[in-house]
Amino acid sequence: MKTINYFFNDGTKSSVEVTDEFFDFYISLANEAKNNTLKENRRRVSLDRLRDEGIEIDFVKETPYDQMIQMENRSRLQKAMEMLTDKQRQVLWLIAVEELTYEGAGKKMGIRWDTVREHYEAAIKKIRKNF
Repeated sequence: MKTINYFFNDGTKSSVEVTDEFFDFYISLANEAKNNTLKENRRRVSLDRLRDEGIEIDFVKETPYDQMIQMENRSRLQKAMEMLTDKQRQVLWLIAVEELTYEGAGKKMGIRWDTVREHYEAAIKKIRKNF
């Protein structure tokens, strides 16, 4: 006969006497659970370490359907962009890509900020309508 001790959160202890066979089985289960926990922790730590180094891992692979939808969206966006005037396209680029303010874009283009805003709003409206 061997003893298995249980320790509870409130600090109390309980002991149970079991057969040698049951004790060996209990120890093997406890060791297996411990090993599984260690494996999981190693896996998490290594992924966290990769993220800390700036490496993102994408586990979800794109399906052919997803790729087709992306291609279709790019094509629709390109057609919508072709409907814009040169000024609207330039304003959209400066604000959306270069992240300039209306004032910054206006200075770069040599026009007033409120004119930039009008071009931007018209561009967005056309894209929404044609996309």
